[in-house]
Amino acid sequence: MTTINIDITNIASSTGPDDRLIFYAPHFRESTTGTVISTSPEPVQLVNGIATVELEPGPVMVRFECQGIADTGEKQGAVPDTETATLIDVLGSAFIYTPPVVNRALEDIEDARADAVADVEGEFDAQMHAWFPVETAREGMGLLWDGDGFRWSWLDQFKDTFVDDH
Repeated sequence: MTTINIDITNIASSTGPDDRLIFYAPHFRESTTGTVISTSPEPVQLVNGIATVELEPGPVMVRFECQGIADTGEKQGAVPDTETATLIDVLGSAFIYTPPVVNRALEDIEDARADAVADVEGEFDAQMHAWFPVETAREGMGLLWDGDGFRWSWLDQFKDTFVDDH
């Protein structure tokens, strides 16, 4: 069983006294313990928009019966096979994502990309340091370690070759 933590408010952060959610399996199925899960509804009364309920992992339907709601359609979700989860974890794929949620997702993607690039750059620097140790670079290889990464430097043995006579 997974404990689902529920926290619901309207756009003004208020709740109704009779607000509740109805959970049910969309079809008969087997539970994680080998019993049969029926489609019988499980009502959960909210107190100030908050409640907890234990549900079997797997597909679930959720009906919101909250004061004055505009979106009365049932939502399909999946209860994760974890110790605890939030209602957002269960219904994540059922939400219509608004600009703040999309922006947060884009920021997460950009952060993950920056982390991946930093990892690759760090690995490249480590490999370059292994291939061209600082001692070798000091002997005139032209590739110097400056503490933050590798950079090209003039080769002492060839510097007279590159002097512009004009």
